[in-house]
Amino acid sequence: MNRFNPQCSSSEKTDHLRKELGISAQTVVLYHGALQGRKGVMETVEAFKILEKESLNAKLIILGYGPIREEILRYVRENRLERIVQVRGPVGSIAEVRDYVALCDVGILPMPDHPWWRYQLSLELLAMNKPVIVSDIPANRAIIGNAPVGDRVSSTASYLS
Repeated sequence: MNRFNPQCSSSEKTDHLRKELGISAQTVVLYHGALQGRKGVMETVEAFKILEKESLNAKLIILGYGPIREEILRYVRENRLERIVQVRGPVGSIAEVRDYVALCDVGILPMPDHPWWRYQLSLELLAMNKPVIVSDIPANRAIIGNAPVGDRVSSTASYLS
């Protein structure tokens, strides 16, 4: 299947989605997946609060749904981060996910080293030749290795048993 072939998403669709999201010359960072606690998503949003203070021209698009969605939205509102953090989704189709992946400049997968997340990686991003920022967990080390497609960073998310 070629669902995540980079040529499957037209530049017209990508341009329309960028316009809809209010993204011009910003660097777009995409997280897509379940919005669950202890998965590093909230820490990513908090990092964008710091990046805003540094005047970095970047936008975080969160594509997904889950139990902490309202918490994320509240944090974004309370910290006036709407300009740089957008929570979207859930999406209705694989094609929509592909279009979001096509418009992003880099993906982010901030999952901590916990058995639930240890072997998960967004292959959609890699299939569409997108660089990724990933936590330094076994799946990411095994799949990415030393290839120039991603940077591994220490996870700020901690798992509380």
